[in-house]
Amino acid sequence: MNEFLVVVSAPVSTQGWIATFEKDGAELAARQLNAEGGVQVGSTKRKVVVQVRDNAGSAVTAAADARYVVGHHAAMMIIDGVGAAAVAQVTKPASLPVFVVFDGGASIVAPRARPTIFRLAPADLPMAGRLADYLANAKPRIALLSDDTSYGQDGASALQAAFRRDRTPITSQQSVPTD
Repeated sequence: MNEFLVVVSAPVSTQGWIATFEKDGAELAARQLNAEGGVQVGSTKRKVVVQVRDNAGSAVTAAADARYVVGHHAAMMIIDGVGAAAVAQVTKPASLPVFVVFDGGASIVAPRARPTIFRLAPADLPMAGRLADYLANAKPRIALLSDDTSYGQDGASALQAAFRRDRTPITSQQSVPTD
């Protein structure tokens, strides 16, 4: 095998803007690495090849993509976070790294349960802390609206903690269904 295969499982048909973000980032990295001859593997350099698969926002499809990735001996998988737990069940036995670059609150990363899952998206706690610090001096009235996904709930928890730390009261908090 002369290629270093990177598979991106993204919601191409359902959330194209997320898929474009994932694809463009992976392809940019591949171009930069390939400009230097590729990735050093042992005594040879391998060209980085990015393949994009449409998971359509489905955890079942993301898990199928993971089986494809393992079966094709890819070097890594990049996902938007959909189906991370199911993907981890497939990639753990193969020790195949999976990088979450969009969704994925802190609950997705569980080193013991899902040792192959790594989160590259900005972490909730520091981002929430920056927002709370930025707003604190203005003494705002905060209304917190989140969706019912794990991503939305993890983000809400991080914001609650940050606003508590800065003594900024949340006057209203609502969770809405994703659909």
